[in-house]
Amino acid sequence: VLENFSDAPMTPKQILHVIQTKGLKEMSGTAPLACLVTMLHSQVRGDRVKNSIFFKLPGRMSLFTLKKNAPQWTKSPNATESGDGTPTASTSST
Repeated sequence: VLENFSDAPMTPKQILHVIQTKGLKEMSGTAPLACLVTMLHSQVRGDRVKNSIFFKLPGRMSLFTLKKNAPQWTKSPNATESGDGTPTASTSST
């Protein structure tokens, strides 16, 4: 979803909405959002951080992107937020 259906970081709720509306995965169980949130958070913490493809934006509540796109969305002192609360692309060399 983050690679093919979005050009900006997404919340787990947004990711799940795309999965459901596009029929990308059959949903079962009573809490698909909770499962997705747990999976995303576990992939950006602990020993798996080096191998993860996901990145949680610092200072943002549950906003995820692909690790390869993280430098584009990581805030720098010159980065600002657009009016809709989405961070604008930064030219930071981090």
